[in-house]
Amino acid sequence: MRNAALDVFEQPDLVDLLGDEPELLAFADAIAQTPSLRRPTLTARRPVPRRLFFLIAAVLLLAGAGTATALAVQQLTDTPVSATQGFSALDDPALAPAPNTPDLPPPARSVMGLFRELGPGNYETKRVGDGLYLARRGSDLCGVSVHGSAQCTDHLDGDVWLQGDEGRQYDAQTAPFQVHLYGFARDDVNAIRVTTHGNTATLPVRHNAFQETFKNTEFTDVTAIEVVYGSGRISQINPRDHFPVIPPSKVVLTPNG
Repeated sequence: MRNAALDVFEQPDLVDLLGDEPELLAFADAIAQTPSLRRPTLTARRPVPRRLFFLIAAVLLLAGAGTATALAVQQLTDTPVSATQGFSALDDPALAPAPNTPDLPPPARSVMGLFRELGPGNYETKRVGDGLYLARRGSDLCGVSVHGSAQCTDHLDGDVWLQGDEGRQYDAQTAPFQVHLYGFARDDVNAIRVTTHGNTATLPVRHNAFQETFKNTEFTDVTAIEVVYGSGRISQINPRDHFPVIPPSKVVLTPNG
């Protein structure tokens, strides 16, 4: 399978849109050289209206003022297992399913609508956090962040499905950046530790989910990520292997304006 993060620059309409902007082309090169982003693992992702995205493991969203980036990666372990194994929240009767009420903007209109945009199938959904939903679709594992990404995978090699968005804190070209780190982890993971600006925050894993928003932060400010297991074992995730360097902020309009 070819890398869609690279193929996107071979599409004539996107080439016309991006032109020869050196910062954006440098970002594409950063994606191509980031090891974890060269492994296509996602089977689907919901469309993002009025935004341009690069599908497979990295998504560059360019809309309005500034630049936003969403990434989805996997932290590998030595023993590959099925995608849904070790996510007990999927079978927890105390957790509510994803709502089907029309309380989101079109075209999805609901959380279940976000799942349906990922493709046909029977979604066994659970609300696992504030705006976070996990689902089983056959043998696929699917995750939705109402304020981030939505995607499914049929193969998860490791214990952590780490995702992240970088964007402006508010709609202004000079607004400071923030990073929203979130994702899902198997039952034996207790927490994710994230170091930014020399400070370490512990993100507890509850119902197989975790998330935190870091103000005044860019991906380059994330200097260390640790996976903390219930056994006391700690494994490292190198942020530079997963999050490429983001180019300087630019105002780029999609074809829809």
